[in-house]
Amino acid sequence: MPVDLQCVKDLCFDIDGTISDTDDDAWVDRTAALLAPRKKGNNVRRARLFARWLVMFTESPMNFTYNLMDALSLDDNFRPLV
Repeated sequence: MPVDLQCVKDLCFDIDGTISDTDDDAWVDRTAALLAPRKKGNNVRRARLFARWLVMFTESPMNFTYNLMDALSLDDNFRPLV
């Protein structure tokens, strides 16, 4: 479907990481749920803290790996795993 450029008034570019931060929160929530399913209190808080650390710790190596796969035209093969 072609874009009607006369209807476009603004373009937004995410250069400050807002979309990435939102995505990180989703990964933290999913990881914390795997680490502490149906638990309450301090265990949930500890699982969430560890999940946040794990997501932040693995973010750069995972981005590097994904970019490398993209450069080698292998990203489409591995996309279903994510």
